Amino acid sequence: EPHIYLMDRDGSNATQLTQVPIAGFDLLELDFCWSPDGTQILYMNNNRLFVINRDGTGLRQMAEAPNGHTFTECDWSETDNRILVRTTGKDVYTSMIFLIDTNGNYISQPHPNTPGRTGGPVFSIDGKYMLYTQDVSGFEITSGRQLDSRLFLKNLSNQSIRDISLLKPAGTNDLDPRFSPDGSKVIFVNTNNDGISPSHIYTVDVDGENRELLFENAEMPEWK
Repeated sequence: EPHIYLMDRDGSNATQLTQVPIAGFDLLELDFCWSPDGTQILYMNNNRLFVINRDGTGLRQMAEAPNGHTFTECDWSETDNRILVRTTGKDVYTSMIFLIDTNGNYISQPHPNTPGRTGGPVFSIDGKYMLYTQDVSGFEITSGRQLDSRLFLKNLSNQSIRDISLLKPAGTNDLDPRFSPDGSKVIFVNTNNDGISPSHIYTVDVDGENRELLFENAEMPEWK
């Protein structure tokens, strides 16, 4: 029964915040996020999306997933209180991305269910773009393997899409992207598509140029 904790940066004063646990289709896929002002945390318990104060009070259900789906990932815009959520259906390949408000109302669906695995999404700093991953090979197998996962930047106004994995080596997957603090770069994981090789952390400009290795044998990057 996994729960969310807060602790000091040195690892001391660990405090459990949640009584309703974080839960979903695959624990290794689940994500949670801060509110723009840092006073609340947004997280999922299967088909319910919850928000809780950073001191563990004020738990409330914000939204419910579409029938047959559970929440998997979420991100809260710093500019206009909109929220991006990814849901998972009957298997890891059945994913949809929705835009909702803080009352749980569904605004739009920036990314429908597409063949191959989907990852993300996260907002750009100004809230105008959505960063996510998609396995463009469309490959689907019981193990959940991906063959050609790439980073995409989608304009949420005109729906235009930019592939920023232009320099990705063949036979690898780009995964788990986040924006840099100034929004000019993306930090992400790259790994061989064999499913057993180590992961490495890279950065790339938002136009897909200047791809650089930062760390070897590492994953789950966050840039603050």
